[in-house]
Amino acid sequence: MKKLALLVLAAFFLAALQPAHIAQAAPFPVYNMLEHIENPDCIVIEASRTPPEWGSKLDGYYVFQPEDLHIVTYQDHKIVQMTVYQLMGKKLKYFDDFRFSIDPMKGQWGTGDAVEWRKIEDLAPLYGPLDPETNSWQANFSTMAQTVMQYLQFERPDLYEEVTGHAAQTTPVPLLDHANPIDLARKMEAGDAGAHMSTPTLNERAAKIAGHPVYIAQAANGVSVYFHMRGDDLMQINVVLAVNDEAAYETMSDILAEAFLACGMTEEEFYALAKGGWLDAGGMGAAEGYCAATDRIIKNHIVNNAGKCEMILTAARK
Repeated sequence: MKKLALLVLAAFFLAALQPAHIAQAAPFPVYNMLEHIENPDCIVIEASRTPPEWGSKLDGYYVFQPEDLHIVTYQDHKIVQMTVYQLMGKKLKYFDDFRFSIDPMKGQWGTGDAVEWRKIEDLAPLYGPLDPETNSWQANFSTMAQTVMQYLQFERPDLYEEVTGHAAQTTPVPLLDHANPIDLARKMEAGDAGAHMSTPTLNERAAKIAGHPVYIAQAANGVSVYFHMRGDDLMQINVVLAVNDEAAYETMSDILAEAFLACGMTEEEFYALAKGGWLDAGGMGAAEGYCAATDRIIKNHIVNNAGKCEMILTAARK
């Protein structure tokens, strides 16, 4: 039964990960949301992509500079405003900028000086359908707004409380309490899916970027597994492909299956997650399921680009 559950879950992830074709293009620089870019000095808040009709390919990033983020009074309450910059191409050259506003009280975002507000939507694709009358796509920056609010919650709790009226939960929810990355990797290896990997070792460069200890293990076919730690708690797991080929995607799917098991999910919870389906958000996939053992929602987001694919596994309170 357990082996069957793993096979079903692995097939589910493999279908979500598999690109329409295997590309051999030169790698595009890949950054996680809220990752710091040194040159120029900024924080990533959204991936820039081509429209769906053009493949939703990564072509740059939307970023902001922390010192530019501020709280202003709008009508009778406070909102967040900042300048967002669009960096394009593999060298991340400046392309455009615009004023971005977030109204947490009303759950809205808007652009420009004369703000036209739009509702913040969960898992919203970056682009809507092509408008045949204007022959253009309307961007949806809901994910950007949610990412900025996450930045405020964990990095600027003073501003978060000022704009929302309540204190921020300054500590992210651990994926697994009291976890050891080496023991976790061995547990994943011992599973039926056979997620073999090297012993995780502390990576100083990754730790410096993330601001906390990061242990990296190497698996077959160019797959790397990142274990993000805060104290004794496992905060997230990142599974990253160095190349796009079928063998690499199969290895990644095996690791994904064992990661969910190692974090406490049961077979029944696996099936419930798979039954919930895979949500596509303009090049980003998302799936989540409840884990009774930890009393948490385990979430994962998968970014699938022509040059690189990454899975990010995190947790949230029920």
